[in-house]
Amino acid sequence: MAHNIQARDIQVGNEMAWHKLTVIEPNITSENCRIRHDMSIEPIYFRNPAGDYAEANGRQIVSSDDGLPVGKVVGKDYKLISNSEVWDSVQDGLGGTKHKIVSCGTVDNRALGFISVKIAEDFRAANRDTQAVMNVLWGHGGNKAVIARTGFTVIVCQNTFNIAMSERTEFKLSIRHTAKANVLDLGKAIDAHIGVTAEFQKAMNELHSVDATPTTARKVYAGFLCNEEVPETKTGISRLSNTVDDMVSLFQHGKGNTGRNLADVFNGATDYYSHESSGGRANAWKQFNSSEFGSGDKHKSEFFEMLTNPDALRSTVKQGEQVLLALGI
Repeated sequence: MAHNIQARDIQVGNEMAWHKLTVIEPNITSENCRIRHDMSIEPIYFRNPAGDYAEANGRQIVSSDDGLPVGKVVGKDYKLISNSEVWDSVQDGLGGTKHKIVSCGTVDNRALGFISVKIAEDFRAANRDTQAVMNVLWGHGGNKAVIARTGFTVIVCQNTFNIAMSERTEFKLSIRHTAKANVLDLGKAIDAHIGVTAEFQKAMNELHSVDATPTTARKVYAGFLCNEEVPETKTGISRLSNTVDDMVSLFQHGKGNTGRNLADVFNGATDYYSHESSGGRANAWKQFNSSEFGSGDKHKSEFFEMLTNPDALRSTVKQGEQVLLALGI
């Protein structure tokens, strides 16, 4: 991409994140969150055959602070839900609830925004100190609605893992860009967040109680990575082998891991998708975007679902064993 997304995006947090790009604010407020810039939707013009300028069907979201576009062109029925509206709705919804804003910002040249709120207290899961946050995510100029999710940071390794609340509970918060942001029902979101937190803690403790060796971990990773397609080219086989090796290394030696149980298998995979899968530290924003919004986030959720389903886990191990044997890796 020709533009440098670091020039317009920002992440504000209580402490430095792994990508080392955080603007640190111990207490994040409306005044220092740095995402409440004014926004507007402006008409788009084109030159017709007569040489005159005419208004096109599409419109463009624009940030008022720098006059530059945000997201894709939108139609006439698109309702702009600005960063400020989302921020105010989050604060209104949390009124009377003890909470702390731990992170906020934008990625993808301001097309995606996020606010992370700590509501529940830190807890222990699989012998790891774990922090649960409720993430409110939204997009501009696309199909990304305003959604709420539950996220977990394993404090010993700074590994972030998001689970869509719609997948783990009956509640689903999704506000499309034809509605007003003040309809956010964050009371239900808070209740769902607490329920997901308890479920995650229970699942991780169960994974911690199941022993796993490096050989088992290798089979799980290979089976998961080849769930849909087994590589046939030398390049594909080499890439698979390197990825499996990286995950096994994180399973054994990742910060906070002991290489002894399924909780370590989980953290080995999610650490990889959080930090290494899409450019790693050499391209921190690309990796952050993938980890929290894109393919890395999707893979982490799929891996968790597989690992906590005994039938799916057995099938994955069997698939991995066959793959490793067939490819000789």
